[in-house]
Amino acid sequence: MKQVLIIAVVAIIAAVNFVMYCCLRVASQEDQMLEKLSRRKESESDGD
Repeated sequence: MKQVLIIAVVAIIAAVNFVMYCCLRVASQEDQMLEKLSRRKESESDGD
């Protein structure tokens, strides 16, 4: 019974870590996209 509990806990921890990794990856990509957009707007306003 202890083995089943240990395996369940390990699976839950792995799932939480995977979700956190995905969220951080998406957030990083969005941050890069927003930074590019910000730079583009700055360069357009400099051109005016």
